[in-house]
Amino acid sequence: MSKSQSKSQSAGRRQTVILKYGVAVLSVAVAGLLTPLLSGFLDPIPFFYAAVIVSSWYGGRWPGFLSVLLATLAINYFIVLPIHAFNFGVADLVQMGAFAILALVISLLSTARRRAEASLRQARDEMETKVIERTADLNQTNEKLHAEIAERRRMEEVLRERANLLDLTHDTIFVRDMNDVITYWNRAAEDMYGWRSNEAIGQVSHHLMRTVFSAPLEDINEELFGAGHWEGELIHTKRDGTQIVAASRWSLQRDEQAGAFAILETNNDITESKRAAE
Repeated sequence: MSKSQSKSQSAGRRQTVILKYGVAVLSVAVAGLLTPLLSGFLDPIPFFYAAVIVSSWYGGRWPGFLSVLLATLAINYFIVLPIHAFNFGVADLVQMGAFAILALVISLLSTARRRAEASLRQARDEMETKVIERTADLNQTNEKLHAEIAERRRMEEVLRERANLLDLTHDTIFVRDMNDVITYWNRAAEDMYGWRSNEAIGQVSHHLMRTVFSAPLEDINEELFGAGHWEGELIHTKRDGTQIVAASRWSLQRDEQAGAFAILETNNDITESKRAAE
């Protein structure tokens, strides 16, 4: 905080204090001025009680105490006989003491009410601030969620279009996750292996087709993760029990963070060409 700002705040606090004590003095002065004007028609004591209430509610404890003192002296001067003189006899002190005690009680009650109202107002403001912050957070979260949903729908549409294209090809193509569970099975795979898409999806590919590898699976996976792809020959067993030799190509699929999440496998039946070559 700069020096100018500190001085400005100090000046503001002084002005506030002066205003609070000024209200206390002014309220008692107004009650004193009304006393000679209305004494013939109304009891002027309630005006001083009103001055104490206003001073305590607006200024707080110490301005309220000041108003009690000033009001007690004003009653002694304007109301206690002889008027327009300060009298401190026993009877005068009893009358002034009774007023002062009741005025102090009123001042304390008014100050307590003011504090309670200020606390409630502060709690309400804090609650409103929290509600606004939570609402802003919820709106931001909803916007992100809507954006994610829209992006997911777009990706699903893209994947659906790609799947439709893959269904048009004559190559046997399926996708499996990192646990070798089949997540996509195209029509050419249905035709070559005999399992429908809903039967193959969710199955472990190597178990479903009883794959016989041309090299240890650990070595194949090491090459796949190192180079991002692998090519070789596999022996698969179709649904009817027929074994075929497949020229297989595995391609590693990575996300935006370069993390592997799927393997696309393409297989071509080369059984007849292998027999012809033999």
